[in-house]
Amino acid sequence: MRRFFRKRKILGARSSREGKEAGLTMVAVLVAFTIAMVAMLGSLVYLTASTKYSRVEQDSDRALAAAESGLNDLLARLRLDPGYLEDMVAKAGDAASYCRHPATGGPTGDKDLFAKDCGWDANADIEWDKVGGSDSVGQYYHLAVTAYWPASRTVEVMATGKSQKVVRSLKASIAPETTPLWLYFSNYELSDPTDPITYPPGPTGDGYYGGSQLTSGACGGYGAGGAAAREDLTYAWKLKEPGNKKPARVYSSLTAVGLPCKEPTFEGWDSLNGPVHSNDTIRANKSEFLGEFSTADPACQAATSTNELSWQKCVAAGGSAKFSQAPKHSPVKDMPSIASAAAESGKGTGCFYQGPTRVIFEGGGKMRVWSKQTEAANARAACGDPGALASDGGALVDVPADGLIFVAEAPKAGHTQIPAGGIGGPNKDGYRLPLGNYSAGMKPLPGAKYTAERVMMRQDQFADLANLYVEGELSGRVTLAAQGTIVVTGDLLTADDSQDLMGLSASTIEIYNPVTEDVAVSCLGGASNCMWTTPSNAVHQAGKLKDYDGRPEVLTIEAALHASDASFRLQNWKDGGKLGLLEVKGSIAQMFRGVVAWEEDSGALISGFEKSYSYNEQLREGSPLLFGPIENGTWVIRWLEKVTPADRLKG
Repeated sequence: MRRFFRKRKILGARSSREGKEAGLTMVAVLVAFTIAMVAMLGSLVYLTASTKYSRVEQDSDRALAAAESGLNDLLARLRLDPGYLEDMVAKAGDAASYCRHPATGGPTGDKDLFAKDCGWDANADIEWDKVGGSDSVGQYYHLAVTAYWPASRTVEVMATGKSQKVVRSLKASIAPETTPLWLYFSNYELSDPTDPITYPPGPTGDGYYGGSQLTSGACGGYGAGGAAAREDLTYAWKLKEPGNKKPARVYSSLTAVGLPCKEPTFEGWDSLNGPVHSNDTIRANKSEFLGEFSTADPACQAATSTNELSWQKCVAAGGSAKFSQAPKHSPVKDMPSIASAAAESGKGTGCFYQGPTRVIFEGGGKMRVWSKQTEAANARAACGDPGALASDGGALVDVPADGLIFVAEAPKAGHTQIPAGGIGGPNKDGYRLPLGNYSAGMKPLPGAKYTAERVMMRQDQFADLANLYVEGELSGRVTLAAQGTIVVTGDLLTADDSQDLMGLSASTIEIYNPVTEDVAVSCLGGASNCMWTTPSNAVHQAGKLKDYDGRPEVLTIEAALHASDASFRLQNWKDGGKLGLLEVKGSIAQMFRGVVAWEEDSGALISGFEKSYSYNEQLREGSPLLFGPIENGTWVIRWLEKVTPADRLKG
């Protein structure tokens, strides 16, 4: 019995230990299970959050894509009907008009410029159009015009896309192509046929200096056929096309000897930092093109994006250039005429002046103006009364808020040479224009003599013509347009590169390079038969006009330049020696290639400027200048940015 009891006791002790071990194992299992459950639940929470975030991110991308669809839809409508927005009110009942577009309805408080004209009210519902025309796509967009400039047909629009409950907005500027979208734009890469230094005038006729232009139509001149000879103009690349029977480019000298046309070349010291386009073949000699480059020359079609050697096919044969990116072939883009908005509005807006006019911007939103031929009936009080405009001190007025300074011809002024100081002045250096001592009362008598600027003796610079002379520092946004020539007489700057903007639009734009000449009297058959002789003795004006940017040997122009019928060129470019650096920060558009420097055959600079041209992005992003659209251009998105959607759209 004792043994049995003892055995049972021992057996009982062994069973107790085993139970304790089993209990510990169970606890460990439960702890491990709990940890696994927590980990699994955490993973599920993470996966759920990640899935939710991914969905929101996906909807955000889809909403942006929907907004882009809205912009592209408006762009397509404008390309089909350029008057889509201009005729908006008259077409309010038309299903094709802006007001009837499914994506444009909304409250007047939604910052839509046309909301009231469309008949919407403050409580109107937000309207959305379906991407792809179907709800199954699940993407929608809303459009709102936030600004519109009819003169330049520029529209600022906010497009909002929606996917599920996520909305995203894009703001964009849409406008027709204009020349300020390029740093450099040219129609013909020919020397300007109206430049009397390149193609000297003849002794008779009614051309410059009383002579006539004898350049042939093949060079871009008028020749014996007059203006009709322009019909013979030909791009350099067209002369190479099979079947083209036009003659090689030559011009007739004063002795009727055929000479090769004078075609300018960008040289190794020239740098163009911005988009470049020419309808003609650009000549280049180791020049740098630091931006987009396009030409209508068909040879450029053979240039590949991977072979830099083939890129040389986009410049004239035998030339070379350094491209920062692959050049492209582009269709011909017709050069627009003088700023159409300015020409159409005339004296109805901005500041309207007549005859030779001088403007000096003085900063602070002010400008000083001389315009002696502006008639009282056409003068606007805000732009200076005739008495002040004709005075020695000129009229100090505000830069026009509506952004236009327009100069037209003075029909009542005689077609005569302007006397010394007859345009206006002085500027900061005391210069009155024009220089010299010519007086309107001078008569061709024996022994008489006067000194005058060579340029001012040209027929296109006489007292009745619409020529504008400008310099200084601008505060504001303005387009200066003239029916004749604009002459930049000194540094032309903008006070704030991020806000101020300037455009110059005229038939010809010149850089002032004063050269005076002595004019004497020749008497044939006695004192009663005297006449002024052709100038013969050049007297070079010492020094330059004031550099407003304080840098000697640098002339700076911060503006968009548009020479619609001729070119942007330097006056008297064979005189004055090396003038330093011409720095253009903006854009240059010209019908013909203007000359700003003269060089030897070896490439050494003799006179004029080296060039440094850089693009001003404000011309793409800022409020538009009053420049006419390219005639065969298309509508483009000038700039695009993400913005915060309006509160009503978020809801």
